Amino acid sequence: MSEEQPPTSKPPVLNLDADQDNADWPKRTWGLSISTVDELRAYLAFIGVSAARFRTWPVYRWNVDKPSMEWLRDL
Repeated sequence: MSEEQPPTSKPPVLNLDADQDNADWPKRTWGLSISTVDELRAYLAFIGVSAARFRTWPVYRWNVDKPSMEWLRDL
């Protein structure tokens, strides 16, 4: 009679934050204390991110069409 061996591989671990659209999914609001294009451009320059790159981020896509956030379109 042979003994059953326990499984040698672990179940996969899901990484919910692997996809940027799912990362921080409960918080889709504008959490930056920035309210003008000039302030945002200065912040992006400080962190070394281009405006073109920022426009691909979920925080931009989730907020650009919201009322009072129209100024983001000028980025």
